[in-house]
Amino acid sequence: MQYVYLAGIGNSADDHWQRSWFGSLANSLWVEHSDWHQPDCQLWSTELEQALRGVSEPFVIIAHSLGCWLFTHWLSTTGHKLLAGAFLVAVPDRNGANFPPQAVGWDAITVPSLSAPSVVISSSNDPYAAPQHVLNYVQRLGANLVEIGAYGHINGQSNLGAWPLGKEILQQLLSDIERCGSPGA
Repeated sequence: MQYVYLAGIGNSADDHWQRSWFGSLANSLWVEHSDWHQPDCQLWSTELEQALRGVSEPFVIIAHSLGCWLFTHWLSTTGHKLLAGAFLVAVPDRNGANFPPQAVGWDAITVPSLSAPSVVISSSNDPYAAPQHVLNYVQRLGANLVEIGAYGHINGQSNLGAWPLGKEILQQLLSDIERCGSPGA
């Protein structure tokens, strides 16, 4: 299984759980963007497609914040036969007051239904996502929802370190994927 990381605006710094996981999980791919601070949906999508060209085995998306919307856009427009599952954390509300104004092209994304196992993790006090927004996203995607309590935007400022609870949730997702059978098999 390969792990494909999609970070949000500004990228994930060294104190972010995504960076910790990337450094510790074998067979990981970090999708880089040419401009982390002015995220353009079309450009980021093209960069994701380019990164996925080298993937030849089943993979799990591990996305945070705007990376979740990048995954959603990619899923609704392209998709990939080797997608095994999705681990989506802190999905921001694109219409919320705190959504970054420099992010362009993210407002017209349709949330498709996902047939692969997926989980959305949210925080009760995320400044970028109201609980109702997260619930609507989860219902449209067909994902499982795990609300972990008050951890803000579930990022480096949340002081999660390697985020053991998140790894437990990921292990459950991987078990669900195994039960469903890997894609492309």
